[in-house]
Amino acid sequence: MTLSTNTLFHFTDNIDVLFKILEEGFWPKYSKETGWKGEGKPQFAIPMVSFCNIPLSQIGKHINYYGNYGIGVSMEWAVTEENIQPVLYVTRKVIPNIYDVVKDDLNESKKNKSRWLFFLTRIKPYKGWNWKRKGCEQIIDDYLYYDEREWRYTPESLSETQQCIDVRKGIDLDHYHQNMKEHSLKVPLSEIKYIILQSECERIIALNKIDELFEKQCTLEQLTLLKSKILTCEQIKNDF
Repeated sequence: MTLSTNTLFHFTDNIDVLFKILEEGFWPKYSKETGWKGEGKPQFAIPMVSFCNIPLSQIGKHINYYGNYGIGVSMEWAVTEENIQPVLYVTRKVIPNIYDVVKDDLNESKKNKSRWLFFLTRIKPYKGWNWKRKGCEQIIDDYLYYDEREWRYTPESLSETQQCIDVRKGIDLDHYHQNMKEHSLKVPLSEIKYIILQSECERIIALNKIDELFEKQCTLEQLTLLKSKILTCEQIKNDF
């Protein structure tokens, strides 16, 4: 059984967000992270769009956690985008070594801070606590992040303060979210492999929305092809 796929999936729990992604692209939002140790409440927030590289036959658990609506994009396209990269998973044993290297380097030159932020915001604990569950802060202990096979889109040309925000004092991220809209990642329609809906009863809604969004810019053949990419969670559960 394959452990990966030629598709990167992004999931949400809102059908309107799904349609907005089709129309405007992936809008990076600040995601709260617990830190490399994977313990305690979130410490910082990073602007990103998260994808998983999981076969449809194994994606049920991921859907339960992150939402019943998704878009799958071509891996072939994704690897041409410099700012879409797989995360680096680390265990707790190597964390002190990473801290020491970063600290020593920054003591020598603060000029490297931005480069380290670029690297550090792409590191994730192999296992830890997970607070993000469909908008609620439910703790799941010993969550195996490694199973998600996560890839991240992170915008380029951000200031140091935009790359990583300290959220330990309860900062409101709404303003920061808005500033990221200009960094949305537009995906060519030809690179969309799947459009995932929660249930079959939403198919007509999605078909009509695709017509509304794209009939003026796409040929009939292109529209038909895009509509053929629609799958439902029910289909995934029963057929994959």
